[in-house]
Amino acid sequence: MLIASGILLCIFPLLIPSIELAQYIWPARATDIQFIDKQISVLYLVNVFSVLLGILALICAVLFNTLIRYYFYLIALIDKTDYKTWLYAVLGVGIFLRVLWIILIPTVPISDPAEYLSLGVALAENFSYTSDYRAPGYPFFLAALEFLTGNAAFTGIIANLLLNISVIYLSVTLLVQLTGSTLAAKIASLFMVFFPDYIASSAVHAVEPLFTALLFAGLLIITQKKCMQAKYCILVGFLFSVAAFVKPLFIASFVIPPLIMLIAQYKYKDIIRSSLIITITMIFIITPWTIRNFNVMDEFVPIAPLAGTNLYMGNNPDATGGYYHYDHSLVENIESGAKKDKILVKAAIEYIIDEPLKFIYMMPYKVYLTYYRDSSMIDWALQKTQPQLSAKVKPVLTILNEIFYHLILLLALVYVFFMIKRKTYMEPLFLTGIVVVSYLSAFPAVFMGIPRLHYPMIPIIFIYAALLIRSTYLNQNNKLQLEKAQAS
Repeated sequence: MLIASGILLCIFPLLIPSIELAQYIWPARATDIQFIDKQISVLYLVNVFSVLLGILALICAVLFNTLIRYYFYLIALIDKTDYKTWLYAVLGVGIFLRVLWIILIPTVPISDPAEYLSLGVALAENFSYTSDYRAPGYPFFLAALEFLTGNAAFTGIIANLLLNISVIYLSVTLLVQLTGSTLAAKIASLFMVFFPDYIASSAVHAVEPLFTALLFAGLLIITQKKCMQAKYCILVGFLFSVAAFVKPLFIASFVIPPLIMLIAQYKYKDIIRSSLIITITMIFIITPWTIRNFNVMDEFVPIAPLAGTNLYMGNNPDATGGYYHYDHSLVENIESGAKKDKILVKAAIEYIIDEPLKFIYMMPYKVYLTYYRDSSMIDWALQKTQPQLSAKVKPVLTILNEIFYHLILLLALVYVFFMIKRKTYMEPLFLTGIVVVSYLSAFPAVFMGIPRLHYPMIPIIFIYAALLIRSTYLNQNNKLQLEKAQAS
């Protein structure tokens, strides 16, 4: 069908000359030479577009047929490769690609990354945190790098590169730990290493690589039996506390460990004990900063006064569901960030109480806005570079990234569908992913949806896609083995 369409699109311009087509479409003006000449030029462009579209359709058909033909051969080849050799090679390629990006596309920090870097450098120099809005986790991380190296701008990029690679390693280790499938781990690692937005994130002073690394380090410990030991519970509490300092939406993450432990079918008394240790550790670590905020801001602010802006932006009469420049008149005469936050929270809650149905039916749309596109890191990485890149680079990379992202997302959704259809959804890795994605998706559902928020969930999406590919490969392999057995 695709081949036939491509051939038809290519030969269509040759079948009917533009002048005859123009005279046929506009018979009443067939004698108006000037009008017909103008339409011929337009139809010429249409013909060129038709041929190009036909060629593209033919190329896609050839690639698709080739992929189908060699798909199982390629998967079998990957399956036969030694896991450790594969992983080290893929991670090595990942480091090379990210270093290459940093060298060829030197990003100039702007917007949030520029502010994080400025706060980190100022903190290292003055030992004082000056922001009454930004979460302190990532600026403190950059401040440590500035204090140790004197160049947080450079070492922050190197750190994000290493964090990005560590996320890949932690993700596939979690996959192998819960499923035993090195094949799925190889496929998932391949996806993440070549994912353009993940490559671009290494060149940006963004909080996401640090947060995602902390999240998956914690998950890797929780899903092991040794998490029942007090020292590992304290470690998880520490990792999740630091993650909450990086992204305050994670402040309630103490609900994640008991859910995952239930999935792992640990004893109830062990779950209660471990969960209490994790929660107490988080309270112990976060409380001093909360006290500091109360002394500085004269308001109860657990980590940072971010809730008001985000909640109000997604819940007011003019809300779009996503990020937009909302009307600041409600707080324009108030200097304190904490007091602004309090007023905006109150206004948003009042709106939710007054418009509960609108709040509820906007929730799925906000989640959609979180996942409908990707490329947030590419946007930041290419918005300003030195020297400035060609204007064509960003659209090309963005299109490639979106195609990559949506194909993987589609595979992941198909995997979820099949898991539910086959009633195999009680598998530990599947449920662990659902717990994490549900928690992280709850924030945009209630507050506002922006694509940047799905960054920490990318490994889970890629893992699900890899598991689907593994499943289809094993099913086909079993079918071939059965056919051979029957033939013999």
